[in-house]
Formats: sequence, structure tokens, C-alpha cells
Amino acid sequence: MTRGRKPLPAAVHQLRGSYRADRHGPTSPIESEEMDAPSWLTDKAREHWPAVASMLHERGLSAPGYTVAIALLVDAVADYAALAKEAATAEPVLVNESGKSYINPVYTLKAQSWDRLLRALTEFGLTPSAARGVPASKPPGPDPLDQFLLTRDRHPAEPPQGLDAFKLGRPADPA
Repeated sequence: MTRGRKPLPAAVHQLRGSYRADRHGPTSPIESEEMDAPSWLTDKAREHWPAVASMLHERGLSAPGYTVAIALLVDAVADYAALAKEAATAEPVLVNESGKSYINPVYTLKAQSWDRLLRALTEFGLTPSAARGVPASKPPGPDPLDQFLLTRDRHPAEPPQGLDAFKLGRPADPA
């Protein structure tokens, strides 16, 4: 029986700005650092390690204590990528000798792999719903919308004439 939603890591609360020591307890300072792939990781998963590890490092979620969890995430990414590639060329429905159709096992494995990957991504707050509330970093410099609003033409638009005026519910100006 489940107990409900799992608590978020303190690092995620800190990113969101919702961290409170009285609720989340004192955090032991875990320094995020660049990590090398563990030696036991498969070659297929090792290819994805640099991208995933650097993404987690940027979010402050990369530390030696998380090696196994990160390795499981990277392994899930590798499995899903391989199955997605295989499913791209496979028929989704197959027919057996007696003429009954069934789902190609590659698609079943791909769906199971997606579920596994989604759970692993959620553990690190890497899905939109898991990251909801984490403020996105704003690029430095002026906001393009503000620049547009400051420099746009301030003259009112020409009022519509002829039949266009009646479409808007206004009679044309007799001039």
C-alpha cells in the first residue's frame, strides 16, 4: 500500500524557493560535482552518461552518493533509446500462424521502458510535472517583449472604412 506522493529532495525545494528548515530539516551540504561513469555501467548506457550527469550537475543533483541512482537513470535512457530505435522500423502489430494479430513485443518493451524512464526522471525532478514550480533561469539582458513595447509605433490604427466598418458594428465615416 502506498503512502502517497514521495517527498521532494531539499535541493528541489531550494530551486523552487520553497525550502523551509522547519519542514524540510537541516540539509547536509552535499556539494554537486562532476562525476565519472561507474565502471560497471554498460557501454550502451555509458554513451548517455555525460549529458545526463552534466544536466544533473547544473541542477545541484550530482554527487557521489547519487551514483547508483544516476546510473539507473542513464541505463533507463539507454534502454528506451535502443527500443525506440528498434520500434521505429518494426511493425506494431504482428500476425501468428493461426491468423491472430498481436502487439509486437518490441512495442510492449518500449512502453515498459518508457514507464521505467519516467519514474527515474521524476526522481530527479526532470519532468515538467515534477519540475513544476522550479523557476526557469531568465537569460541576462533586456526582455525582447519590453523592447518591442517601448519601440512600437504609438499611432492608433486607421479606422476601418466601407464594409469592414459594418463587420465591426460601426458605420463608415462619411467623408
